[in-house]
Amino acid sequence: MELRHLEAFLAVADTASFTAAATRLHMTQQSLSRLVAQLERELGVRVFDRTTRSVALTAPGRAMVDPARRSVDAAAEAAATARGSATGPVEVRVDVSSSGLDTGARIVAALRRAHPEVLVHEVEVGVAAGVPMLRDRRLDLLFGLVTDPVDDLAEEVVRREPVVLGVGAEHRLAAASDVPVAELAGERLLLPSDDAAGEWVRFVELFCRQAGVTPRRWPGITHGSSAAAEAVAGGGCVVPTLAWHRPPGHVVFRPLTDPEPLFAWSMISRPRELGPLRATVRGLARAERWLPQEGARRQRAGPSR
Repeated sequence: MELRHLEAFLAVADTASFTAAATRLHMTQQSLSRLVAQLERELGVRVFDRTTRSVALTAPGRAMVDPARRSVDAAAEAAATARGSATGPVEVRVDVSSSGLDTGARIVAALRRAHPEVLVHEVEVGVAAGVPMLRDRRLDLLFGLVTDPVDDLAEEVVRREPVVLGVGAEHRLAAASDVPVAELAGERLLLPSDDAAGEWVRFVELFCRQAGVTPRRWPGITHGSSAAAEAVAGGGCVVPTLAWHRPPGHVVFRPLTDPEPLFAWSMISRPRELGPLRATVRGLARAERWLPQEGARRQRAGPSR
C-alpha cells in the first residue's frame, strides 16, 4: 500500500464519484479505478460498493477513512516541515471573504494556532477575482461560494452555513424568533457591490426568488461590518448575511427560514499544495460539525433546504 492508494481512496470517499475524484487528482478515471482495485486486493476487502449510478463506502471503507486521512495529512505535513526548515518561514495569502464573518475569523485563527511557523496574510478580493489570482500564484488559499467550475484547482466544501438577517433593534422583524424569506418582500437589502462579491449577490437573489420575493436593493454600498451595522441600525435597510465574529449590540440577527438558505463555503487552492493547512481546516470543520462526515465535500446542493 502506497500513499497514492490512500489519496485515491479518500478522493472517491469524499466525492462519492470516480469521475469527480479523477478530476480532483488530475488523472484518468481508468488510472484511479486501477489504484482502488490494487488497494482492495492488498487489503483483501472491498472499500466501495459500486453500481452504474452510485458509489458508497462499505463498512471496512468507512472504518478506514479517518486513519487514511491522518496518514495522508501526516505525509503532507512532513514534506512541508522539511521544505520550511530549508527555506525559512512560509508566507501564505488567504482570502476568507471577510475576517468580520465568524467562519472566516475562526479559519484564520485555527491556521495561525496550528501553524505558528506560517505567516498568514489576509486578503479580501472575493471568489471571482481570487480564482485567477490562485492560478497566477498571487493567492494561496481561497474560501467562498463557488458557482463556476474550477476543475484545475483543488476545491472542497468545508461548511454549509445558515444565512441570518441583520435588522435594527427597532425594526418590525427584530421581535421575531426567525424570519421567513417571504418577509423580505418590500424590504431594502444591503448587498455588496457586484465587483466585490457578485457570487453572494446572486446567491441572495436566488433564495429570494425561490420564496417568491423580488429583491429590492438598498442604493448605498458599505465597506466592512461596522459601516454595514450603522446603515442597518438606521432602519433604512436590512442585511442578509452570515454570522458576524463580533456582532454589534445595536443590530439584531435572526435566522432566515422557509426555506432556510445555506451558504456553501468552499476551500480552494492549487492541487497538491498546502496540505497541512487544508488538513487544519478539515479538522476544524469536523470538530465543529460543519458538515456531515461522509461524501459532503463535493455535494452541490442548492441555496436552501
